[in-house]
Amino acid sequence: KLASQYGDAKRGALLFVEDIDQEVLDEGEEDEVGADAQRKFRELLNTLDGIDTKGAQVFVIFTTNKDPRRFDPTFTRESRLDSIINFTMPDQDTAARLLRWYLSDRLDPTADITSASAQLAGLRPVSIKEVAAKAVLSAARRLPRDSDLNNLPTCIVNGADLDAALRVSKEQ
Repeated sequence: KLASQYGDAKRGALLFVEDIDQEVLDEGEEDEVGADAQRKFRELLNTLDGIDTKGAQVFVIFTTNKDPRRFDPTFTRESRLDSIINFTMPDQDTAARLLRWYLSDRLDPTADITSASAQLAGLRPVSIKEVAAKAVLSAARRLPRDSDLNNLPTCIVNGADLDAALRVSKEQ
């Protein structure tokens, strides 16, 4: 299916495959998995090798949560993958910048986010975004009961809201 859709791309194509680790075998795993998994893996390799990139711009991006060094070397060899780019989890400074970005004008400029960003360091950006959303909900609880819920941009997040959001996130 993949080869028929992208294998003869003449004008170019961008193919994005999320969680490729669901299809790629780990090194030495071939003897441990069933015939179906082995067949699917060989099919993937043949598809990659069969994509005609001569005269066309075909850009393939794979994502994984695994360390790609664990993959079977037949998948990661240089003739198949041009480069492997590792992204590390956010450190404290990056977590603080992400909080500021996700909260933008809703963050109280005087709020101390040092503790929150320290606790968020090492977590995925989507988890930091979730904490920011929970902090907005915490701030919304301070609004008068008859507030216009369509007017939430006036809801300002402070340090206590971030602490509450972190507590809720840890409990879940």
